[in-house]
Amino acid sequence: MANSDLSNKIELKSSADIATRIIILSNLCYAAIEQDDAPVVVEFLHSHNLWDQCSAKEKVFFQKSLSGEEKALISWRLESIWILLWIINLVDDPGLPIKEIKIDEVLNRIPSFLEDPDIFIRSASVREPSEIIEVRDMITQLHGVVKQRTSRQVKSGDLHPAVLAERNHALEWVTYRLMEWDAIDTHG
Repeated sequence: MANSDLSNKIELKSSADIATRIIILSNLCYAAIEQDDAPVVVEFLHSHNLWDQCSAKEKVFFQKSLSGEEKALISWRLESIWILLWIINLVDDPGLPIKEIKIDEVLNRIPSFLEDPDIFIRSASVREPSEIIEVRDMITQLHGVVKQRTSRQVKSGDLHPAVLAERNHALEWVTYRLMEWDAIDTHG
């Protein structure tokens, strides 16, 4: 089946869902770094009716003292945010998954900390499904190759395994409309 045929049958998450996920993930990343501000972030999410859209794991992370390992896991969500920004047309080219995205590249495209996210969410627009499917298929294939090579202790070339995993996670979530964020496992 050609990608264009497939993209006509796939129902993507809405632009509002994707923009909301970006806001939640960016606030989670911030709260992981500035844990003393986590209660302020939680209140912000409640006040903008976003708390109920946080995943169960995210709600736990927002409300506990995080270990170094948990902070590191959360910091990788910047890569998910990057590909989600591409999906809503705020990044022209996400680039190959060979290096980590710089935080400033993300911060320049999202609302400032505690800024009302309403305009950001309402103004989001999703790329053509065929573009998203094409990139998802490429990332999924590359991620599979890297996981296979890693399991055999073979170098994965220039591809960055964690960047691939996060981008794959976000793309899977967007293209499987009924899939919840926490239900996707691209690290295994």
